[in-house]
Amino acid sequence: MNRYTEDLQIFLSEVLDRALGKGYFMMIDTYVFMYLGVGLAQAIMEKPKDTYKIMTNVWGNDESIKVIDAIILSFLNSIGLEVEEDSILASLKNGDMSTLLRVSRKYIELLV
Repeated sequence: MNRYTEDLQIFLSEVLDRALGKGYFMMIDTYVFMYLGVGLAQAIMEKPKDTYKIMTNVWGNDESIKVIDAIILSFLNSIGLEVEEDSILASLKNGDMSTLLRVSRKYIELLV
């Protein structure tokens, strides 16, 4: 696992569980693994569009992704992490993981 994947793993596990409830990361990570054979962080790195499709299956639709985004962004703001973007997950739909990687790096730097 490279540094970006490790940072993403930490970010996703901590933020999803803290923002959405304990065990939430494990649930989505397991679901992604069932379909792609790799965990959520690695799937985002290797197949962001496929990962987005799986997330919409789990959460229902694109609008649900927007709601999850809003919850995550609200949580990040509450811990003092200023995020300029208005969406971090929705960009995966187009295969763009740069926003998610940038935000996860900021989160890791906040922890250190």
